Amino acid sequence: MDSLAMKCRKCRSALLTFPETRIETSHGVLITDPTASSQCSPEVWYIPENHMPQWMTPNLDQGKWVKGKIQCPKCDARLGSYNFISGMKCPCGSQVVAPIHIVKSKVDFFLPLQKSDAQNVVAEEEQLPKPSESTNEGLLS
Repeated sequence: MDSLAMKCRKCRSALLTFPETRIETSHGVLITDPTASSQCSPEVWYIPENHMPQWMTPNLDQGKWVKGKIQCPKCDARLGSYNFISGMKCPCGSQVVAPIHIVKSKVDFFLPLQKSDAQNVVAEEEQLPKPSESTNEGLLS
């Protein structure tokens, strides 16, 4: 399978590549086709914490790895959330395996991933401020 690029729907910033980043259903089943939908939670994807992209770490650090929002590293659009405390349950009542979820309507997949897009994912991650360098400028009080 060719690689796909997941990009923020608002700013088109490259977020991750698939299948390099593991994406699961709410039941912990590996998704092999991100364009297909899950029967139980068709509107979200789940990412296990040990497979999350590096750009998510500042979001989790800000919430002290407890509970919070996942935002685009470039435009701060809300892409999903995480909850390491209580976990979330899918509509059928099963415990969600991965505490990090991405809302499908907030991102787009592009086929096929061009080499330049893969390099942009790495380049954009390298340009992101380190957690100690981040500021709260521009945030509403």
